[in-house]
Amino acid sequence: MLSIVFGQRAPRMSSPAITAIFELAHKLALIMEPGAAPPLELFPFLKWVPKIWAPWKSHCDGVYAGQKQLYYRLATEAQAREKRGEGNGCYMETLLRKAKELDLSSDQIGYALAYR
Repeated sequence: MLSIVFGQRAPRMSSPAITAIFELAHKLALIMEPGAAPPLELFPFLKWVPKIWAPWKSHCDGVYAGQKQLYYRLATEAQAREKRGEGNGCYMETLLRKAKELDLSSDQIGYALAYR
């Protein structure tokens, strides 16, 4: 999937991008398991609890930062390949070419293909 979506080969499971994806998936699973965070849908006032008393907020921020770093890096590498004329036709290159036409923000581009 990494080669189809981002145009990068991962010859081993120990490749840096694959390792980062699995680490982020594991961290996300820990946050999503029952009891890891309070039910914010039922108690919306908990959104305003300071981070010092809400450890789940720090965990979520860490996963978000890691995802953003990984997906933006992969998108940037695809864009650089395209600019050098070494594009390989992956989905990210197509999305980057159409970003202005579709009026996509950098967050939308970074996350658009992350979970496919």
